Parts: sequence; structure tokens; C-alpha cells
Amino acid sequence: MLARDRLYAVPREPSPRWLLMLWLALSLFSAGCASVRPCGNLDLGFVTTCDTSPDGADRCRVAGPLFEHQSTATGQSFTGVRPFYARTEDATRKRRLHEVLWPLGTTKHLGQESTWRYLLGYGHDFDNTTPGSRYRAMVFPFLFWGRDKDDTSYFAFFPFGGALNEFLGRDRIVFALFPLYAHSVTGDMHSQHYLWPFISRSESEDVSRFRVFPFYGRSSDEGEYTKHFVLWPFWTHARYHEPGHSGTSHILFPIYGRTRTEDQQAWMVLPPLFRWSKTEGRTDLNAPWPFFQYTKGDYNKLYLWPLWGRREQSGNRSSFLLWPFVRTHHIDRAQETLDRLVVLPFITHERVKQDGVQNTDDKPDITSRYFKLWPLVSYQRQEDTSRVRLLELWPLKHSAPIERNMAPLWTLYTRTATEDLLEHELLWGLFRYRRDGEASRQVSLFPLFSRSRCDADGAKRHWSLLLGLLGHEQDKERSTWRLLWFLKFGKRAG
Repeated sequence: MLARDRLYAVPREPSPRWLLMLWLALSLFSAGCASVRPCGNLDLGFVTTCDTSPDGADRCRVAGPLFEHQSTATGQSFTGVRPFYARTEDATRKRRLHEVLWPLGTTKHLGQESTWRYLLGYGHDFDNTTPGSRYRAMVFPFLFWGRDKDDTSYFAFFPFGGALNEFLGRDRIVFALFPLYAHSVTGDMHSQHYLWPFISRSESEDVSRFRVFPFYGRSSDEGEYTKHFVLWPFWTHARYHEPGHSGTSHILFPIYGRTRTEDQQAWMVLPPLFRWSKTEGRTDLNAPWPFFQYTKGDYNKLYLWPLWGRREQSGNRSSFLLWPFVRTHHIDRAQETLDRLVVLPFITHERVKQDGVQNTDDKPDITSRYFKLWPLVSYQRQEDTSRVRLLELWPLKHSAPIERNMAPLWTLYTRTATEDLLEHELLWGLFRYRRDGEASRQVSLFPLFSRSRCDADGAKRHWSLLLGLLGHEQDKERSTWRLLWFLKFGKRAG
């Protein structure tokens, strides 16, 4: 047990405490300087900033995008030291995620399960509260070890030998000097492989298979089918026994093929180039494949590949133009529809529309939008929250690991808006403007100038030059001037 625990031990999680101490020291340094605390926030531009994020989380950032810490009252938190380390925690979901030099390493805890991956090493513990729980681990492609659901331990050193349980869809694989010999078990089926994939035999209660590839092979499933091949792929033959689907099929490659069953008729000429098939609900024609593809019936398709194509099934539609560069999708989901346009690699546009809900203009309610012009700018709106960002160097759509570890490094400008808040930020805080309802407005150009108003009637105001070289603060009780950072003088209002 101790040996197993040492082998499988989840890598130690890095601690960001020294970084928390760094921004705490900067906060203490500036605590006496009101010129960098507009409306109670700490604003030292890209050096350090502590405020409330548009999502309502307490947020501190140090050295532009390099360090960030966020936390909420509901137990959610994020700490990032980009691009080296990121930690995400959600106490409600019992979820913790650690990323080290992403994508090189991650550790994830979700409830009682833990997974980790570092370079080519991978591990999964199905119950991290029990030392003797089911687990699997590997250093791909050489070492594999673990314990299965039946409390059976296994170990393999590829390609020399060993056993693998619950791997690649098999219950158990035993091999020696792979590919010389391997034995696998799936349910009640046992398979023997010699010089894989050339010689194999499989047996179960209903299924029997044998092949000496590519010379001869046969496979049968009692009551379902019997299949043979000789000098694959030149001759293949199948006979189907299931009522309603019985019949035969054969291919003499590359000349022709024929299928005759109760529910399907098909011809092939120079397979797979030319094929015609007909069933009760569908007609297919390839002439030649993949350049011309036509389907009519339970779904409809017409492809003039790679110039143009369209497919429709159950209300879902897709099309392409000059494949793979221009593609569209219309997808019906539960109570909403999604429309997407992709022009590789430059444009991605997506719209989600809620079905059955009308806004005040009698138009369907669009719950989210996404637009990206790579590598320049992106726009994203989710209900009442929107964000504009540039640059946008990641060519694909939103990816959570990229957002946590990489995107802030190349983000030069953001505009975030909610129902009550508007925030502009340029060059990681060199310029910042924030409006929070009617009660709070702040603008700063670090380190030259800052100005703020912190209540609705405008009685609490502040402006500052060079972080307090000259500044003025006013509220309902006092009017205070600041000179040479440390000299203050003023009088009571009224």
C-alpha cells in the first residue's frame, strides 16, 4: 500500500503565498496615500490594483497581467501567476484545479475524484478519501499501473509485458513482447493476438472471429451475421440473418460492390468512388465520392466538395463554402437555437437565441453573442454582460485554460459592461475608466492623473496629479488639499 501511494501520489501543489505577501506589502505602502485609493479602491496602474471585478469578485492584480487573485463570498477563488501557475477553486462544487506551465501540467480535484497530468504522466484516483481506492496511472507509452473496480492491481511495462485492466474498452489486456503476443477480455469475449494485427482469434458465447491478415478472415455473430474476407480489401462478403435486415453484401475491390437485404439495396462501382443505395427512409448517391454526395430522406445532403455543401437533419443545418474555410451551423437545442459562422482562421460569429421568449420589440430574445476577428478583436455578450477585447491571439473560440493562463498577457484593451457598470482598461491599467451606476465614476492615467466621484450627489470627489504631488479631496464634511505627497491641509465644509 505504501509503495502504491508513493507511486501514485498527486504532485505537490505550489503555494502562491509569497505573491499574496507582495501585493499586501504594496497595499500597505500605499495605504496612507489617498491619491491612489479612489472610491476605496487601490489604483497604482499596472503596478498593483485592488478593486471589485465586473462579476462582483474581490480582485487584486500586480505587475499588469502577471499576478491576479480573485475571491467571492460564495467560496469561489482564482490565483494566477501567468504563465507559470493558476489555481481555481469552487467550494460549492468541491472543485479545485491547479495548472502549472499550462498545458504541461494540471491537477484537478472534483468531489472525491482526483486527476493529474504532467508531460506524459497521467493519474486518476476515483476516491481520494480512501487509500485503497480504484485508481489508474501511466507514463505514456511505457509504464501503466493501477487498481480496478474489483480491487485487482495491475502493472505493465510496454512493450516487454504486463497486464492492463479497464483499458481501451477492454476489461483486461495481457501482453508479452508486444506485438508478438496479446490476450484481451471484453465481457465474455476472449481474444488471442499473435504478431498483432496479423493473426487473431476471438471467442464468446455468440461471437467467433479468426483472421490471418490480409490473407483470410471470418467473423460470425449467431443470429446476426457471417462475414469473410480474402486478400483484404480485394474480396469481402457478408450474410445478414436478423429478421427484417437479412440478405447479403459483397465487394470485389476496386471493381464493384453489391448489397441486397430486406431493408437496403445498393450498388458500388470502383468503390468507394461511385455508390448508390436505397432504404425505406433514405436514398444516397456518391458520384464520385467525396466530390459529389447526395442524400434525400430522413436527412438531406448535397455536397459539391470542396466548393459547396449543405446538410439538414431534424431541424439542424450545416453548410460549407470552399471547405474547410467557410462553415455555418444551425443547431436546435432544448429551448434555444445556436447559429454559428466560421471563416478560418479569421472570423468566428455565434448567436444563441432563446425559443419562445419575446423581448419588448417582439423579436426573439438573443441570450448570447460571440464575434472574433483574429488576431485583432473579440466581442462577447452573455445576457446583460458584454466584453470587447483586443488583441485576440488565440485562433479558436473561448477556451477556459487560455483565459486563465494566457489571454491576459496579450490583452491590450478591454471594455466590460453590465446593466450597472462600464469599465475601460488600456495596457493593464495604464489608463482606466470605470462607471458604477450613478454613484461612482473613476478615471486615471497612471502615474500622471486620476479623478473620481464616489456618491450620487457628487459630494465626495477626488483628483490627483503624479500620485499626490498635488491633489484635492472633498466630501460633505471636509475639503482637503495634498501637496508634495505628504503635506495635507484643509477645512471643514460649510
